[in-house]
Amino acid sequence: MLGLPKTSVIVPNYNNAKFLNRCLTSLENQTEQDIEFLLLDDASTDESISIMETYAAKDSRFKLYSFPKNQGVSVVRNQGIHLASGIYLGFVDSDDFVDENYFEILKNALEDTHLSMVGTSFYKEGKLSGSSEGIINYLNPNTPLTKGGVSVWNHLFTRELVGNMRFLTHCRFEDAPFTISMHVLGEKMYVTNKTNYHYQSDNPMSFNNQQASFTKESILDRFQVADSLDACLLKSKNPLYFEKRIQKLKMSYALDCLEVVDQLPLITWDCWYDLCNHLDALICKKYGNFRSVMANDLGYQRLIDYFNQVQDENLQQIYSKMDTKTCEEVFQQKVKNYQKRSV
Repeated sequence: MLGLPKTSVIVPNYNNAKFLNRCLTSLENQTEQDIEFLLLDDASTDESISIMETYAAKDSRFKLYSFPKNQGVSVVRNQGIHLASGIYLGFVDSDDFVDENYFEILKNALEDTHLSMVGTSFYKEGKLSGSSEGIINYLNPNTPLTKGGVSVWNHLFTRELVGNMRFLTHCRFEDAPFTISMHVLGEKMYVTNKTNYHYQSDNPMSFNNQQASFTKESILDRFQVADSLDACLLKSKNPLYFEKRIQKLKMSYALDCLEVVDQLPLITWDCWYDLCNHLDALICKKYGNFRSVMANDLGYQRLIDYFNQVQDENLQQIYSKMDTKTCEEVFQQKVKNYQKRSV
């Protein structure tokens, strides 16, 4: 490899030694040679560093960076974007792996289509998922902005498209706002089924396999993700094409909080009822009448029916007189102090 590599692959890692050899071997075997793999260790306490040092010693495409303090995957990915030399940016999680022609096919697809991003199909829980081969046109108002996936790992982007966009830090679900922003800003994406990403769904260290996605903190994270979607509208060349779909996405993330409230550990009935009513009022205050916007979305009709059962008209009137910031503060305090049943 002469000069700077064309493609940079950002590989964040934290205590994934169990899966790391499989991941790095799949990168070592890549048919694409004009590439660098940025191994970013987030202060692991297992054997990860030793494993990564072995690969870096035998293959110059591997570059190892170790951080002394655990910062979280978003901070590490943002560091990777800063350190990357390539004009194309890809991401692989250290407990996953890819087909040996993965990055060669993605790079060729970018260059052949002259688009700013490509995506692939992927295996998750043994099942093949992904859009059919061809171009996804996000300017089409009927195309969901999530089409092609909201996970960053089955995409390859041009550095020009990424620009100064970065991942939300210290927040769950950080992939979604980044990837949705890329879909909005790039406007079109080519999807190929000629190669695959393999997602590790049974890693006990993975966030998606922990109950952390159903904690009181994750409720506030969902609102943070929803609110962050406004940033891509501000940067879009054609914001009018995306406004309604962004609004719907914001509502969907907020409505998903109801599922979390349902699963808060040992929540009392009175507290559940109170939180649902405050959640209802806050969503309407921040994002508008979700009942009318989401009325034709079968996936959310059950949640709307749920809200209709617990709606407190007096609470809605109280919220209507408060500014949005105060509404959020009240709701956050309610979430923070939710009451558990005695056991």
